[in-house]
Amino acid sequence: MRQHKVQSGFTLVELLLALSILVIVILAAVVFMQEGVRMQVRQQTIQEVREALAASKYAIERDGRHSDTVSVDMGTLTFTKNGVETHYTLENGILLRNGTPLHAQRVETLSFAPAVVSDSTETDVIKYLISVGYRSESVVYEYSHIATTSGAITLRAYERN
Repeated sequence: MRQHKVQSGFTLVELLLALSILVIVILAAVVFMQEGVRMQVRQQTIQEVREALAASKYAIERDGRHSDTVSVDMGTLTFTKNGVETHYTLENGILLRNGTPLHAQRVETLSFAPAVVSDSTETDVIKYLISVGYRSESVVYEYSHIATTSGAITLRAYERN
């Protein structure tokens, strides 16, 4: 009598089909992970730009509140308190306070424009614009702050992006 051998296992077609489905699932997961990383980097960069603007804004407003006099000369904003001067200047895309950077070099200060609006014997009114951003080949993130200050009072301030 002849015995039939029972063959168990998968056919070549079944193996190829399973492998194809596995490859599709892996590719979808990789694309999903790449998009997640890209979004995380974007949010981190935007946060760095916002923090750089906030640090710059805070430092200028703090020094402005505590100063006796304020002056502007060729793009340099100078606060004086008890004879000690604090200078804000823009050099190579970095806002400096007495020569010390106010933010990381990855973030660029796009513009810093102080100007004396009114010059009176009691209080100088200074208007300034800080525009901070990050630029790469494909994206630009920019946030700006414009404020008019008179002594310790911020008369008007707004941000835009």
